[in-house]
This record gives sequence, C-alpha cells and structure tokens, in this order.
Amino acid sequence: MNGPGREDILLFIERHTGRRPSVLEEADILRALGLDGDDASAFMDVFSKEFGVDMAGYEPAFHHLDESRLLRPSWPLPAPHLYGVRLPLSVSTLLQAAQTGRWPLRYPLLPPAPSRHWLNAPLILLGLPVLAALAIWAFRGF
Repeated sequence: MNGPGREDILLFIERHTGRRPSVLEEADILRALGLDGDDASAFMDVFSKEFGVDMAGYEPAFHHLDESRLLRPSWPLPAPHLYGVRLPLSVSTLLQAAQTGRWPLRYPLLPPAPSRHWLNAPLILLGLPVLAALAIWAFRGF
C-alpha cells in the first residue's frame, strides 16, 4: 500500500489528542475523543495538512456539531445535528483519505433538520417547579 498506514493515523491521533483510541473507539474517532465544534474543525485541519488531503468534499455538519450548536441549551432535549444525522468518522476513513489524498466520502443531499432546542427553556421553567411541588406533596407526610 502506498502512503501512510493505519499505525501512522493512530500515532497522529495520539500525538494531537493526548491518547490512543481503543479498538472500539476507532469506529468513531470524534465521538471517542469528545471532539465537537472548533476542536473537531482544528483536528481535521491539522489532519489534512499533515497528510496532504484535499478536503474539498468534507462536510463537517455530518460528523460533528458546529460551535453555534454547542452553545444552544441542550437539556433536556439535545441540540440536533444540522441534517438530523451524525455519521461516524472512523480510522479507516481517515486512512483512506491519507492514502488517496482526497476526502473519500460522498454525502446525501438532505434538508436541515428542524431544531426544537427552544423547548428546553419552557420545559425547565415549568417542569422544575411542577416536579418540586410533586416532591413536596409526596414527602409532606414524613
């Protein structure tokens, strides 16, 4: 095989994140390493420069949240990914990109998914007092 090997990709990940992913974590590097937003973008930028990969076809919104979505209230309803799906980014995908010099994935054409993160504020503002009242009512006899 020409170009870098699997071990080169794993060493790159370890060097830039401070830890080596386990065999199971190799199936989804960004999730395993807790990379989202600017951290994930910076990781992919360094990857493309170090291995000379043309990232023209790369769509970050399929692999990780952007910084603006990370700042939205995400409890109890989590902030959704832009297209409603999150595709894992595996070591084998990074390896294929490094060996060919271009991004190997093709993405489906999807409309942006509706976000219901605005429901978090009413759920918290109304739900917590109701839960507190129920707890007080339940424990008033003790």
